Amino acid sequence: MRLHLREVLHGDVSDDAFEQWLAEWPAWPDYTRFVESALRMNRVIEAYELPETLDIDAPVLLLTGSDGPSHLRDGIRAVDTAVPDSQLVEFEGLGHNGPVSDPERVSTAVQEFL
Repeated sequence: MRLHLREVLHGDVSDDAFEQWLAEWPAWPDYTRFVESALRMNRVIEAYELPETLDIDAPVLLLTGSDGPSHLRDGIRAVDTAVPDSQLVEFEGLGHNGPVSDPERVSTAVQEFL
């Protein structure tokens, strides 16, 4: 029986079948270490309190996507407020990995900023 990730994520498999699938999954266990690191980074970021202003002596380009997670969009807007000479560009229809999903649109914004 060959399992698909969809079945595993929905819990539609036995524990034994899951263990077998996990043992055959090429990303295991490296992906687990990645997820654990990402969770630790998220906890640090969530605990960080951004000052009201940031003493940055250069123009700053901030990029976000309308389809990205709300906490990332909220965070980038807070940075935009805290940085005196910032320019915020929000890409309609892009998530938080815009440079991968639409590199031309992102690079155009960077080139225009520069």
